Amino acid sequence: MKDFFKWLELYYADKFGKKIPKEFLKKLFDPRECKGQISRLVGYFTANVIVEELDFKDPLLKYRVKFTPDAKKLMAFLKAIIKEKVILNPSVQHLEFKGQKAVISVFEVFASEPKKFLPARVYETFNNENDNYRVICDYIAGMTDATVFKIYDRLFSPRMGSVFDRL
Repeated sequence: MKDFFKWLELYYADKFGKKIPKEFLKKLFDPRECKGQISRLVGYFTANVIVEELDFKDPLLKYRVKFTPDAKKLMAFLKAIIKEKVILNPSVQHLEFKGQKAVISVFEVFASEPKKFLPARVYETFNNENDNYRVICDYIAGMTDATVFKIYDRLFSPRMGSVFDRL
């Protein structure tokens, strides 16, 4: 990580002053400044890759790209800070819980009476497969969040949904 802050100092000293690590992180989480910081991270990561040549003839398999050791450390640090500051944020956790509940509820309804609730083409696949529940999982996994919530509302909210709604 020290390498990244030296890189910032070399190319962007005028943007951070003397407290580069602190200022960088502050700007990274500022909605008005984050785009520029992400751009700097992309620039750094792009400049800090190692291309390895492997023992394959196929050009798709012949090369592997990986980060330098310092870039790997920076990536691990960023993942940890994003997990702490974003993913584990209570607001995000509330949304995740709501999404999980909707997906599980929709799955349970489809699995309880597939002929009644699955679209005809999905039910046909469901009927012809040995792993029936996998068909339901794949069908739900292919939905957008908006579609899952629309189906959830249609099934569980008394005033939502109409026979004329297209799913």
